[in-house]
Amino acid sequence: MCSSDLLDAGREGAALLRESGDLWEVAGVLGFMEAAAVELGRMGLATEISNEVGPLAQRLGHTFVAGITHEPAQWAREFASNPDLTRFEDFAQRHLTIGVPLGFGHHSYTFLGYSAFLRGDWDEALRLMQEATRHSPEGSATAGADWGGYIQTLAYCAHSTRVLTVLDARRADMPHAGQPHGYGLWYLPLASVEALYVIGERARAAQLYPLVAEYAATGAVLTIFHPRLVQRSAGIAAAAAEQWDVAERHFTTALRHARELPHVLEAAETRRFYARMLLERDQPGDRDSARQILDQAITTYRRVGMPRHQEMANALRSQT
Repeated sequence: MCSSDLLDAGREGAALLRESGDLWEVAGVLGFMEAAAVELGRMGLATEISNEVGPLAQRLGHTFVAGITHEPAQWAREFASNPDLTRFEDFAQRHLTIGVPLGFGHHSYTFLGYSAFLRGDWDEALRLMQEATRHSPEGSATAGADWGGYIQTLAYCAHSTRVLTVLDARRADMPHAGQPHGYGLWYLPLASVEALYVIGERARAAQLYPLVAEYAATGAVLTIFHPRLVQRSAGIAAAAAEQWDVAERHFTTALRHARELPHVLEAAETRRFYARMLLERDQPGDRDSARQILDQAITTYRRVGMPRHQEMANALRSQT
């Protein structure tokens, strides 16, 4: 079920549950609806649902909804517009105290790993992402962000062989085109595209473009548990295939989504990959455009406190 279908079914289900007075199940449905609204980029609707489900879950003592569905969705929405890494670390540590006892340690350690990755402590990020995979429940629809985060972090830590080994081992978990899948599995192709691109496996990254494009066609805008704009991933996959015009359309769409949501960090990340694509295409004016785009990304990385990302963007800028 895609996020838009979940919203439609959720509205109907929540109404019926309210009529029956089953507030516990109402809270459960609203929690999933809030996450779906964030994934669709409908931040106004997500805020509206959040304002209802948060107090309801607290009043009922519904720990699963409060800590596993509501707070991560709320965090994703707030962090998008105000990327405070200290507050993110606090959220991730808080999630750990709830997530592990409830069987969602794979989400908790993914949040912690992503926090370390953004801060530039990539060795710690890799350790935490590996811990996330140790907590990952096999065959669960909630798994995927853990393995995707691990694969991506391996790539940035230059463990190319391990990236390919893990990807080959998780091949059966990749979504199949045209078939319904659990939500978590979509994290694998999205993260794998970036990981393969980073380690120079362009042909394999390009092969994932149809899957990423299929997911984008469902209306999905943003992922929650390892945040990224879906259109950015599609742009990377198209760039890997040297489909420059297609890649540029995806990147400009991602920048529009980043502006509308807004999503500060994903705007910077999109600009970094967009600039890299422009440098590789190298048509008249591309280097000047890449320089301007990178200057904007570097400003964000510096302000937020992401030194490793700033280094990567500066290295690209030196090529302009």
